[in-house]
Amino acid sequence: MTYLRSPRSNIWRRNWSKRNSRRDHMEILLGISGLSRYIAILRQDRPGRQARIRRGRRRIRPSSVPTVSPTSPTQAPPVAPVLAERVRTFLEACEIDRNLSPLTIRQYDHYLNYLLGWLGREQPEVKDLPDITSEVVRRYKLALARHLNEHTGRPLTRATQTYFLIALRSMLRYWTRQGLQVLAPDRIELGKAPSRSLKFLDPDQLRRLLAAPDVNAT
Repeated sequence: MTYLRSPRSNIWRRNWSKRNSRRDHMEILLGISGLSRYIAILRQDRPGRQARIRRGRRRIRPSSVPTVSPTSPTQAPPVAPVLAERVRTFLEACEIDRNLSPLTIRQYDHYLNYLLGWLGREQPEVKDLPDITSEVVRRYKLALARHLNEHTGRPLTRATQTYFLIALRSMLRYWTRQGLQVLAPDRIELGKAPSRSLKFLDPDQLRRLLAAPDVNAT
């Protein structure tokens, strides 16, 4: 069965579609204009938003950054300014006058800064190089022997302990030549490294070695 559409129904359909398309078009325009107005409002309020963000950061900062108490082990120990200046002058002399390699200077810098930190923690009464006595050196050597490597958790080897003492002796020797009354460098004894004993073959072992067949012979 075929249904015939009247001209009136066709006119109604065309009007309905026009109204819908017009409404969709208006919604799109309103959406674009509304978005534009929102962006304009944000741009005008940008200084205010930035100020609110800064205020928020100021409120968050005290709780997010950990405070360090005076007794915290992570805090750097106090260093005597005169001692620090002596070390800096010595390192500069190593670079200019003694013409040492950059690696040696970096090692001296590491060893002597450890000394400064130890003096600040354990011997705060030492303010200058003349205050370093034989007793202070003895305690320093004991601290080196008991120090544990932060990476391996093992004690420092005897050779590494000697490097720390060599750096101290070298600095004392330099300031002695500059006329400063300090502990004689030769009074700082270096620890002896364990000697390596040589093992020799006894006569029976030597005969067996000589009688062994040559596996490389063809």
